[in-house]
Amino acid sequence: MGGSAGPTQAKPSGSGGKGMALSKGKKQDSFLEQMRAEGEMVDALPSMMKKPTTAAAAAPSMPYAPVSEAVHLTTIERLTLKMSKDGGLEKLEVKGDLSMAISDPEKASIRVHMNLGDNSKFQLRPHPKIDKTLFSQKKVLGLKGDPSQKFPIGNPLEILRWRMASTDEDDIPINISCWPSEGGSECQVNLEYELVKATELRNVMITIPVPSSGGSSPSIGQVDGEYEFNQRTSSLIWMIPVINSSNSSGSFEFTTAPADSNSFFPVSVSFTSKATYAQIAVTGCANAMSEESVKFSQEVSLSTDEFTIV
Repeated sequence: MGGSAGPTQAKPSGSGGKGMALSKGKKQDSFLEQMRAEGEMVDALPSMMKKPTTAAAAAPSMPYAPVSEAVHLTTIERLTLKMSKDGGLEKLEVKGDLSMAISDPEKASIRVHMNLGDNSKFQLRPHPKIDKTLFSQKKVLGLKGDPSQKFPIGNPLEILRWRMASTDEDDIPINISCWPSEGGSECQVNLEYELVKATELRNVMITIPVPSSGGSSPSIGQVDGEYEFNQRTSSLIWMIPVINSSNSSGSFEFTTAPADSNSFFPVSVSFTSKATYAQIAVTGCANAMSEESVKFSQEVSLSTDEFTIV
């Protein structure tokens, strides 16, 4: 992108850089190749799609579409977290739900069997039409009354919700620290991340506001991962495709013109994960009358609604 209104790429400086800044196409390629290596299904890489031949352009697009069974279950959790720049936890809230979509009326008389771990910090609430006794005693989600009753067909229906609010710092999925140091003719900023509760996070983006200094980009000293400087928003975006036990900690260093340390906050964080806070897992589905096993598909995800360091 040209002009000063769009994001620009900063270049690493110094000899200690562990990461690299890539052009937009290469950055996407790098991320998608890593996801492919881990077994994820992805579309063609951006660099392969820039200039299709005439024959290729005429061919219909065939994007990958996940295959779902007639019974599809989706577990979604959303995290809201606010931390002080001094390290204290100010707010942590997790909201989650389990929804079910049924496309075949023959499969609508169904019960969902669950495996529930230690959820003592959570408030669990089944849908009003769910048999609460069946759920509390057998960990099974099924309709009240006659087992021949059927769930609605078509749109997903939430059958279970849960919520957790915590002030325990051990519940933080990842700890982010930001240390601006003023001195002389420049300001040096050191950022660090360290996994705490999470086992694996994906698509991690840490955004740091950078005081405007006449349109000049920050000087990058070292980065674990990739980065991008957005001149329009005057912010640095630190990107790590996957964080797990192999890279459970990392750092990012850069320098700017002299600035007040408070001007580098709030730092915002976003990520996704396939591991949820609540120990809630679907182990199987069965016909409510015959108890015969019913095939099902499922998706599980945790994402950030808001995660800030202020």
